[in-house]
Amino acid sequence: MQKSQSVHQTDRKAEEYLIGNNSVILKASRKQVVKILFQISRVHSANLQILPQYARLVAIINQYCPDIGQDMTQMLQNEFFELQSNEQNELTNYDVKIRNIRFLGELTKFGIFLKDSPERMLENLQVCLDKFYGQNIDIACNLLESCGRYLLNSLDDEDYKALNEMLDLMWRLKEKDKISSSQLANIDQAYHICRPSNFSRNGQSALGHPDDENLNTIEQFIRHILQTLLLQEGKVERVSQLMLKMPWDVEHEFILRQLLTLLLYQAKFSDMKNLALLIKSFKEQKDNAALQRFVTEFFEALFEEVYR
Repeated sequence: MQKSQSVHQTDRKAEEYLIGNNSVILKASRKQVVKILFQISRVHSANLQILPQYARLVAIINQYCPDIGQDMTQMLQNEFFELQSNEQNELTNYDVKIRNIRFLGELTKFGIFLKDSPERMLENLQVCLDKFYGQNIDIACNLLESCGRYLLNSLDDEDYKALNEMLDLMWRLKEKDKISSSQLANIDQAYHICRPSNFSRNGQSALGHPDDENLNTIEQFIRHILQTLLLQEGKVERVSQLMLKMPWDVEHEFILRQLLTLLLYQAKFSDMKNLALLIKSFKEQKDNAALQRFVTEFFEALFEEVYR
């Protein structure tokens, strides 16, 4: 399973377990599967990209063995509160905490964690907001990044209102002096993921932080990942992946202006490496004619600005 990072491979693993395993009818055997998945995901807590596949595996099996999902979410929820109560090992538990909330977020999107108690994820977020400092800031941001938008589209009106109030509170709490610049960027990112400028549900507006009203949603997101996410350490690969998904035929000129503005007027000297790595990642897309043309135009425009 640790190598099953595609949807097809994960589905095959679930099929093999359900069809080719007679012990699936035994409750003790199913509990053992939950423990194995829990422990493996904990050992590989640094590899967050595989968690959606673990969640998918649990979701498929859960359709035929409902106790699998229930036991898994209960173990993760117990772990969440155990980690919150153990503040002495902050540094050693950081990766485990992020993995824990990310896994719960992925199970939430599959409808497993919220099936019986939709307010449970909101309770977890409230725990973080009650002590909004240190690692709890990162935990809250990871919770919202993984399933915040899903929650806003899925909760009933009462819980929807409660989550919006929590988002407002988080936005106000970010003004605290002890929050680092990297954590401020994470808060901005999580907030805008949940509240893009044109998001609404049942006619209820949930507008995000006021940006340039002339930009459409995609342009606001592009500006966010270039001006905020790209400047964070270790985020170049993620930014590159996001940018490759953009509609380059439509937003070509906008992306060019944003990168030039960032490079010439906003970025610090220490940010140049990330900018260079991003352009390099575009250049490596040999089969993408639009990106190859973009790189050429980028350097032409850059030289024009330098010589001007």
